[in-house]
Amino acid sequence: MFQMQPGSFPYSTNDAKGSKIYISSIDMCKIECPYGTMAAVETEPSTFYGSQSSISVWEPYLCTGRPPRYTGAVVVIQNGQSRIGAGWYVDPDMYGDNHAHFEIAWTNKDKSCTNLRCAGFIQLSNRIVPGAVLKPISTIDGKKYLIIISIFKIWDVWVLLFGEELVGYWPGELFTDLSGAANMIGWMGVASAATGEPFPPMGSGYSPDEGEGRAAFFIDVNVIYSSTSKFVSPNLSEIFTRTTNPNCYQVGRPSSYDSGLHFLFGGAGCSPKNDTHIYH
Repeated sequence: MFQMQPGSFPYSTNDAKGSKIYISSIDMCKIECPYGTMAAVETEPSTFYGSQSSISVWEPYLCTGRPPRYTGAVVVIQNGQSRIGAGWYVDPDMYGDNHAHFEIAWTNKDKSCTNLRCAGFIQLSNRIVPGAVLKPISTIDGKKYLIIISIFKIWDVWVLLFGEELVGYWPGELFTDLSGAANMIGWMGVASAATGEPFPPMGSGYSPDEGEGRAAFFIDVNVIYSSTSKFVSPNLSEIFTRTTNPNCYQVGRPSSYDSGLHFLFGGAGCSPKNDTHIYH
């Protein structure tokens, strides 16, 4: 049985400042949600034992269209064909609503699972449950509500924290390539649409050019390297950005601060035929 005292976690974060408010509780509702098109900041191959980041939470209107149709923001820790991730998703087809939900997922070769829909992730918290609705959410030019996601390796397990709450862990034996360290971490906005359908908004629906008051963002992004047991800001020389559909979505240039990496991402979405942006 895996047991730890919270004080032994390599946990660190700054107090909320200004209009940024950290979400510490969530309403319960379970569902799964997949990955998709990305606007991401990723690390060059290296050795990592954890990630911590604060993510602004939004509920963009996805317009109408055939499923799959979703949007979200996640942190992904990966090595080879093994991957774990956590963040938020809006998926009306999966959830039956337009709310942001707390999501976790893991993949190993041809096997994958989201939330608690199959054996794998060991749930420990009775307060923070994967699949739950996140409330409240950020507003344009108003208050920004964030979640803090921490994933790190201790002994032979990958631990998940939501804020300071120990949610649970992924046992190392689930993974072929993550039984040791990770070699890549990504922090990304995701979105997808059915073939021929317009792509939905990502993040807040505004591009990084609109600034932090309107665009979605990751802040206080930190990692654990093999030579340290604490979260530190990743080296900018090891960071690159990637967009799989730059006509629809963008990712801003990452900046480095004492508290960690910071970048904006998102976009309004666009038509697959002419890449005309969709505005609401």
